Amino acid sequence: MPHPSKRPSQTGESFAPGTVLAFLAERNQVDFEVDFFARLLDKVPDFHEVLRAQASNLTTKGKLQEGLMVVRLLAWARRTSWKSGTLSSRRAKKSTSKSTWFRSA
Repeated sequence: MPHPSKRPSQTGESFAPGTVLAFLAERNQVDFEVDFFARLLDKVPDFHEVLRAQASNLTTKGKLQEGLMVVRLLAWARRTSWKSGTLSSRRAKKSTSKSTWFRSA
């Protein structure tokens, strides 16, 4: 994961204000990853690698409580996948309800 302050060197290109490219050019890497991984975890809540990266990103941004929640979800996801290989329907419902808070992060 790149350091948040690292950006490609500017080539003199500027984008029109209000465009998607201008928005993305001003956004730092960590903010992009937090949003992207939150959307991904809404679809696949037990994706171990994404959970680990999301916990790291949230703690980097200073959102320690949210980062801790993601670490707990990671431990839960690893434990359930290790024990059974698949989630039971009860656990899948629980997993889905836990992942909805990512949208607000």
